[in-house]
Amino acid sequence: LHFSEVPPETPAITASILPPKGYQFDASIGGHMAISPDAQILAFVALDSSGKSSLWIRQISSGVSRMLPETFGATFPFWSPDNQMIGFFAGGKLRKVSVAGTPPVTLCDAPSGRGGTWNAEGVILFTPTFDLCGLQKVAAGGGTPTAVTHYDTSRNETNHRWAHFLPDGKHFLYTTQAKLRNADYVGSIRVGSLDGSVDKLVTKVSSNMAYNDGYLLYCYQNAVVAQRFDVSTLELSGDASPIAERVEYSTDKSKGMFSVAANGMILYQTSTGASARVSLLNAAGEPTLTIPDYRAYTLARLSHDGSRIAFDATDPITGTSDIDSVPPAMMTSAWPAVPSSFTAWQPVSLRSRAQASTASRTPRCW
Repeated sequence: LHFSEVPPETPAITASILPPKGYQFDASIGGHMAISPDAQILAFVALDSSGKSSLWIRQISSGVSRMLPETFGATFPFWSPDNQMIGFFAGGKLRKVSVAGTPPVTLCDAPSGRGGTWNAEGVILFTPTFDLCGLQKVAAGGGTPTAVTHYDTSRNETNHRWAHFLPDGKHFLYTTQAKLRNADYVGSIRVGSLDGSVDKLVTKVSSNMAYNDGYLLYCYQNAVVAQRFDVSTLELSGDASPIAERVEYSTDKSKGMFSVAANGMILYQTSTGASARVSLLNAAGEPTLTIPDYRAYTLARLSHDGSRIAFDATDPITGTSDIDSVPPAMMTSAWPAVPSSFTAWQPVSLRSRAQASTASRTPRCW
């Protein structure tokens, strides 16, 4: 007579990883890191003191980090299933590099890649650019990519990104972003197949994701959550449970900074949670105007005559960014939906410039 024993619960181990000396982790646009499938090596992008980025690898066991050659400008690394190669984007191309440190190999064009995934049959599924595109596939040896998915405007989609192969290497998860975002819908996670026979909604959450041992992991309200996912029915069940909180997340890119290995190890970067406030100070350093911080404000620029402030304002729910303009007495929302990166004032009236560009239906930032 034998009684089965309940295996002991594996204790959770938490540790912090620091960037190489003189460098910092690149947490921009959703972060750039990926743990190898066997949980032995971390691939990450680091910035030097001048802001130049490069791809590094770090042995988890030894803590030794090493820069990979000729990887300047690398973004969004992802692993081959055998843990020997890393795919990444740089210089408008999809590339791969060996962990041994040999020079990278260019696979195909990818003007502004948004994630990739690599299956055991040597197929790489990736997003070549940031908008108005679906997923494409290319052989791991390189070649001409072919379309796998097409974004659907009838579903309010503007792109597909952050593909992730399921264990069979034929089905995959991916993220959609909504063209018109609101508090109820910013995008979704869907499941598809290489042969095009499957295209199914999984959940109305716009985030990168990972599948591990019967669970789908994704970002929701700045936490990595895990929810039961059946790979036979391709459906979720039960409630999502948080497993890591205060995770760095880019609403604009629909990407949380986390990565999961095959054994369940998860790496993530926490968010500082600091809020930005726009204030106008007098010569004595005393605030004369403070703007309510109901949104995330960045890139503030004072007009030449000191009468107005222009800045980027990001809605924390929808992730959309507008140009807002503030006169001395009040805050006004000027030109919503105008792309607002690197706002600059011209000597002439910003308002007249904006109205002219709006009339021509060609948004410009002046």
